[in-house]
Amino acid sequence: TVDNLTGVTETMLVDGSAYVEGTAVTADGQHRVSGSASDAAGNTTNVAVRKFSIDKSAPEFVVRGNGEAMKRYYREPVALTIHIVDQSATTVSAKLNSAAFTFPGTASTEKRYVLEVTVTDAFGHSTSLPAPIEFFVDLTDPQVSLFANGQPFPQNKIFGDDVTITMTIEDLTPTSDTVTLDGETVELPQIVVSETPKPHSISAVVSDIVGHTTNIDPIAFTIDKTPPVVTVRDGVGGPVLEDGSFHRVAVHPVIDFVDETATTVSALLNGQAFDSRTAVTAEGEYTVTGTVRDGAGHIAQIGPVKFIIDTTPPIGLFMEGTAAFPDGQTVARNVSARVQVTDRWSVTTVIQLDNRTDEYLPDTPITEEGLH
Repeated sequence: TVDNLTGVTETMLVDGSAYVEGTAVTADGQHRVSGSASDAAGNTTNVAVRKFSIDKSAPEFVVRGNGEAMKRYYREPVALTIHIVDQSATTVSAKLNSAAFTFPGTASTEKRYVLEVTVTDAFGHSTSLPAPIEFFVDLTDPQVSLFANGQPFPQNKIFGDDVTITMTIEDLTPTSDTVTLDGETVELPQIVVSETPKPHSISAVVSDIVGHTTNIDPIAFTIDKTPPVVTVRDGVGGPVLEDGSFHRVAVHPVIDFVDETATTVSALLNGQAFDSRTAVTAEGEYTVTGTVRDGAGHIAQIGPVKFIIDTTPPIGLFMEGTAAFPDGQTVARNVSARVQVTDRWSVTTVIQLDNRTDEYLPDTPITEEGLH
């Protein structure tokens, strides 16, 4: 309004543009009103500038992680900031994993996070995130373990049967893996049935989505499904020591075996431990027993192999029935012969009469006259 004795001319500007009094200003934002009044005498008065704001809209805002648009996965702590656009003062209500959170702030611990944000302006207009922001901070490499038949996979293990290979991966974020078995890429679980090559080799590389990598260095393992093949010999590289065989000289029992893995030999001679290749010289009956165990746990039995050392010749005495044989005598009757043998073991007796080619049967009467 203008008070003056004479007529006046009024000029009003809104945001620097001519304004018609009574026209509504509707645009959101801060506005500037200025003006002047001039009377007929040429006196002019400038009206003091006034400012006002119109805020009919809800706030707009953007949450950033480490200065960029939010991502789902991070390999380092995340500095969280918020940028708000509104015509009036605003307040921010935020929760990080259900706990009150103030911008700016940092999500620094390795774990899953859920961020909820609502921004309210001075006039009560509010805006919330369409959905909570879920993100992950993953600071460490994947934890990877290989298993053989459900047990931790040791180096240089020898297995006696098929091997089922599995792998566990522990990581906060998604992972990918490459497993190599004997130079070929395979998927786990994997059942290894072949004994070749010897040894097998398995390795793995596991990476998570943020670039952390864990390497499982090659693990060697052997599959041996065949028990040792055991032979008892007389001397190294000597003939097979036959079960029930007789010997007139010393015997050197040697446990000879064929197997592709390390073996343990437990040999017994007459129930007592003995060193293979040890000479057995004393006359008597012997039995070789024991076991051969290979690296896969297969057990092969040794023998039993029985043998006899007999160094004493049998003692033979001609008899006529149960009486002494008439050696060197002339008799006027039929004569028969038999051999009485003294020996620890059974013997084979052959009697010849007058150097004939046919064998004389014991106790057969000799009837022909003459010198025999």
